[in-house]
Amino acid sequence: MSTACCWNCIRKRSAAGCPTTTSSSTFDPGTGRGPLIPARGVPGGGLLAPALGLGGFLLLWHLVHVDVGALVLPSPLAVARRVLALAVAPGTPEALARTAADALGGLAAGGLAGLLLGVASGALPPLGAALRPVVTVILGVPHIAWVVLALLWFGPQGLAPGVTVALACLPVLFAGGYHGARARDPDLTEMARVFALGPWQRATELALPQLLVHLAPAFATALGLAFKVAVMAEVLSGGAGVGGQVATARAYLETDLVLAWIVLVVVLLLALDAMLARLLAPGGRRRC
Repeated sequence: MSTACCWNCIRKRSAAGCPTTTSSSTFDPGTGRGPLIPARGVPGGGLLAPALGLGGFLLLWHLVHVDVGALVLPSPLAVARRVLALAVAPGTPEALARTAADALGGLAAGGLAGLLLGVASGALPPLGAALRPVVTVILGVPHIAWVVLALLWFGPQGLAPGVTVALACLPVLFAGGYHGARARDPDLTEMARVFALGPWQRATELALPQLLVHLAPAFATALGLAFKVAVMAEVLSGGAGVGGQVATARAYLETDLVLAWIVLVVVLLLALDAMLARLLAPGGRRRC
């Protein structure tokens, strides 16, 4: 087998986040998948199972609505009407954009800080031993407490939502970066030394693909957390985003409007999550 072919195989296994030599029970050479990257297909796939699950959820929602009344839980049809009305309302794009800016801005700041500190801590064990307790403390503080502190520090119309999101997302990306750096395959590192690879090629073709195996679920978790915390902070601060609209609807006991805003945020989150999954998905792999 040629040297170029060997190196191509190593690159592909690095992109799969798998070591160069594993047992057949943990690595499938035909698909390039290891235990950390589950197959996309699931038993009983297709559209039938999701449709049945969603239909059962809506049926349960309707039954609870009939039992408790519209003030406590509006019907799915009433919420759907509100969603359609909000979709064409002039102020809806601005509210969604404000919440997205708070969530994504905080995720970018806290995620970048957590990622850099996590990778550095994984590569330097003494630094990791010093930073892990600090990150654990940040993780242990309830999000509502960070919201209150941020409101005291920055005011209700300031940076409170974004700062709260950053503090909530930092530990998640720290953990992903830390475990990704600690999980580096020594066989691939040694092979890179044998092939005399430069620092840039080692970083982009070895370190980064192995790191993404741990960062992809961390980013997905942090994205959902960012929107939840952003909306919560906006509710308490009376901001101009979706959280402020939810607070106003709650004051007027418009439960259907509260749920409609929640549906719109979830739809936006699902769209961004799909974009993130496509961005971080590993490319096609071939055997040499």
